[in-house]
Amino acid sequence: MRADTLPPTPQDPQPPLSRSAKKRQATALQRLGEALLTLSPSERAEFNLPDPLLSALDHCTRLTKKEAIRRQKQYIGKLMRDLDEESLDSLTVALANKKNA
Repeated sequence: MRADTLPPTPQDPQPPLSRSAKKRQATALQRLGEALLTLSPSERAEFNLPDPLLSALDHCTRLTKKEAIRRQKQYIGKLMRDLDEESLDSLTVALANKKNA
């Protein structure tokens, strides 16, 4: 039996995420990264993002081919998975405030 299909143990009360739930999370993080692309580099610097993510965002703004942009956005989504929950929450709130302002 695969580890992600086993029932939860007493010390691990949360069941593992389904494949669909993992895909939804990855898509949401990729969309959050795409929202960061709409900001200027100086606005992105305010969020104290890791250097690899900032360089990936800068690189994506210089791309012109549609397929290259798509792949770079997927890479940005992958880098977004390394951020902690607190950073993601603050990013989401800040982007929502900028959108409403």
